[in-house]
Amino acid sequence: CLASVTIDADHRTFFNGRELSGSALTSALQEALGDAPSGKRVVHFKVHRGTPARFFEPALEAIGEAGGDLVHILKEEDQPPRQP
Repeated sequence: CLASVTIDADHRTFFNGRELSGSALTSALQEALGDAPSGKRVVHFKVHRGTPARFFEPALEAIGEAGGDLVHILKEEDQPPRQP
């Protein structure tokens, strides 16, 4: 993974573990992804359960603008139950 974006329970945005304002996220992603080819521009995206869309949609837009390949990470308790 080249980059990781996390939205926590307090609706704060973190890029590779450090808190960032939403407006700085796109440029931080562009710098981290550099000139990596499509398919190698992986951005892990994790959002705390119950976070309203208005807090995570700007991060999704930033990932798209930077050309990131989005991988949404679900915590174990957030995943749907397995069918028998």
